[in-house]
Amino acid sequence: VVYRFCRQSQWANILTPCHGRGITAAQNPISARKKAKGESRGLEWYLSSKGGRNMVRFCAYDANWWKTFVSQRLKTAIGDSGCLSFFGDKPHVHELLFSHICAEFFTPTAGRGRRVDIWQQRASRPDNHWLDCIVGATVAASVAGVTIDEMKQEKPRQRKMVALPAYVPQI
Repeated sequence: VVYRFCRQSQWANILTPCHGRGITAAQNPISARKKAKGESRGLEWYLSSKGGRNMVRFCAYDANWWKTFVSQRLKTAIGDSGCLSFFGDKPHVHELLFSHICAEFFTPTAGRGRRVDIWQQRASRPDNHWLDCIVGATVAASVAGVTIDEMKQEKPRQRKMVALPAYVPQI
């Protein structure tokens, strides 16, 4: 339904459906996938090329990685780089939002030489929609090029080719 809406909308040229995939430690991360032709990539997300069965470009991301990222931002001290905070000094104003944020918990797992937090919904808190919205907005910011200093990936330096004069040994 979402893909059909995006494809048939009068704003089809600017709509990009996006969905998370819970990638486990036993699976390869998105960053290790072979890049497909026409695909764009970022921090554990990719934008597909146009085409495929839905004939619409989409964004896919590692939901476990991004939920951990948002969790770390919430745990960052106010004023520190990368902090995600909420306005005001009246917590009750954000009570429903916080309920959605706390509707999931993670279990640390390991495999293939890496550690992954696997996020699961608490049975006692059925609504996690706003958590998903915060994660989706964070992914969208990354797709748009927003970064924080500690998340910047250094691009590998390209080696400069230097032409050396031919060596002819003196005999």
